Amino acid sequence: MSKIRETYVCTECGAKSSLWRGQCLSCKAWNTLELVAAPAEGSRKRPVGSLGPVKAIPLAHVEEHGHEPFGTGLDALDRVLGRGLVPGSALLMGGEPGIGKSTLLLQMAGAVAASGRVALYVSGEESLPQIKDRANRLGVLHDNLLAVSTSRVEDVLPLLEGDAAPDLLIVDSVQTLTSESADGLPGNVSQVRAVATEIVDACKRGVTTAVLVGHVTKDGALAGPRLLEHMVDTVISLEGDRRQMFRLLRVLKNRFGPNQELLVFQMVRQGLEVVEDPATYFLGARDASLSGTAVVMA
Repeated sequence: MSKIRETYVCTECGAKSSLWRGQCLSCKAWNTLELVAAPAEGSRKRPVGSLGPVKAIPLAHVEEHGHEPFGTGLDALDRVLGRGLVPGSALLMGGEPGIGKSTLLLQMAGAVAASGRVALYVSGEESLPQIKDRANRLGVLHDNLLAVSTSRVEDVLPLLEGDAAPDLLIVDSVQTLTSESADGLPGNVSQVRAVATEIVDACKRGVTTAVLVGHVTKDGALAGPRLLEHMVDTVISLEGDRRQMFRLLRVLKNRFGPNQELLVFQMVRQGLEVVEDPATYFLGARDASLSGTAVVMA
């Protein structure tokens, strides 16, 4: 048997090195190189969904029909995203566990399904009864809202091909899925890169909008290789204190609209509601019985 070749991969930028180093030579980050086993020669599988050689066509002949943006069901979210959801695009949402990412995305999937489009919710963390119970509580159950509970990306890719492909795909989360084309446990650099690449490529070949949920580190940065942020068109972050009712949605990267947009949500029993006028809303909590009130920025 041939000897298994080992390599080191940077968890920040995905750069590879044959030797361990304290500092990555590519992104200059410290203590980010992790040991992974390189695949044996000739063992790399052909990517799922590969359609053979790519043919170049004149850009003027590209068909635009079917690629019109559609709404998320929340006008305020459409506004901060610029054009709503663009078919064939990829969006990455980050946030701490329990902050409300799954709730907001299930609300979005339900609104898209109610508009007559097909939404597919893929979960590697929850079972189908758990997803249905949450959807029932949010009041978003619909025949066009489909769900899959799996930890294999190979179960998802066939659903993105042909005329039956959904208009919206939500993957919750990208760290919980595995790909047969990569080695290691779910969530490591190789697996996250392979899963995200296969899903984004499959969606861009059709008209499916992909929304990937990503975990964050203790520092608040998106976990996994930094390459993940470059692969998608939009990066948003949901922030806040889990003990409070307010959440902040920030747009960190957007190819279809403005960057650094901010949206304030309020957590209620039916999910997340948009706070239309945050300034007036927060000032409304002041005590009217005081003789004088001063508003300052600290």
